[in-house]
Amino acid sequence: MTTMEITQYEPIKAQIAALLEQNSQLVFDYRDPQGNTEARSHVHGLRKKKAEVERVRKDAKSDALTYGRKVDSIAKELTAALETAIAVHQEPLDVIAAEAQAKRDEALRVEAEKKAAAELAEQERQDAILKAAQEETEKAKAEVAAMRAKQREDIIRREAIEIAREDAESKAQAEREASAARERKAIEDVARAEREKLEAEREAIAARERTIAAQEQAKLDQAEAVKLAEQRAKDQAEKEAADAREEQARQLETENVRNEIVGQIEADILELLPALGATDHASVLAQAIYNGKIRNVRVIDERKATHDDN
Repeated sequence: MTTMEITQYEPIKAQIAALLEQNSQLVFDYRDPQGNTEARSHVHGLRKKKAEVERVRKDAKSDALTYGRKVDSIAKELTAALETAIAVHQEPLDVIAAEAQAKRDEALRVEAEKKAAAELAEQERQDAILKAAQEETEKAKAEVAAMRAKQREDIIRREAIEIAREDAESKAQAEREASAARERKAIEDVARAEREKLEAEREAIAARERTIAAQEQAKLDQAEAVKLAEQRAKDQAEKEAADAREEQARQLETENVRNEIVGQIEADILELLPALGATDHASVLAQAIYNGKIRNVRVIDERKATHDDN
C-alpha cells in the first residue's frame, strides 16, 4: 500500500519543525515580569500555529473521507507535539498563579486573626475599667457606713447624758433648785452644741454622698466617652480596611474582564482563520470587524464624528 502524501501540510511542517527546534532551546525566567511576558508570547505563537494546523486539517479533510483520516492522523501528531511544547511553559505559569492565590489567602487569614486578638484585648480592658469603678464604689459605701455608725454612737451618748441628768435631779432636788439656772444653761448649751454638731455631721454625710454620686457619674461618663471614641476609631479602621479590600477586588475584577475580552477577540479571530487561506487576510479581518463578527470591537465612523464636532 502506497503512502498518501498530504501536500497541504508541507509548508506548515517546516514552520512547526522550526518552532519545535526553537522551543527546545528557549529558557524563560517565569518569575521575572519580562520573562513571564516573553513566555506567554511564545505560548501564544504556538497556539496560533496549532490553530493553523486545525485549519489545514479541515481544508484537506474536505476532499475525501480516506484522505481525511490521513489528515487527522498527521494533525494529531503535530498537535500532540505542540501540546507538549505548550505544557513545558504553561505548567510553571500555572504554578506561579497558584502561589499568588495562596499568598492572598494567607494575608486574609492573618488579618482575621489580628482583628480577633484586638477585640479580645479591648474586652479585657473594658472589664478592668468596670472592675476598678466597682471597687471605688464599694470603698465609698464603706466610708458612708462608718460615718453613720459614728452618728448612732453620738445619739446614744446624748441619751445617756439626758438620763444621767434626770437621775441627778431626783437625787439632789435641793441642789438642783439652787443651781437650776446654772445647770439649765449648761445643759441647754450642751444640747445646742450637740444639735449643731449633729446637724453638721448630717450635712457632712449628705455632702459626702453627693460627692460620691458625682464621682461615680463622672467615671461612668468618662468610661462611656472613652468607649465611644475607641469604637469610632475601630469603626474607621475597619472601614478603611474594607475599602482597601474592595479596591483590591475591583482591580482584580477589572483585570479578569480585560483578560476575558482579549480572549473573546482572539477566539473570534481564530474562528476566521480558516477563511484566510484562500482570501486576502486584511480584507477578511476588515469585513469581519466592520460587520460586528468580532466581539467587543466596534467601528467608529470618523467622518461622522468630525462632522458632529463641527
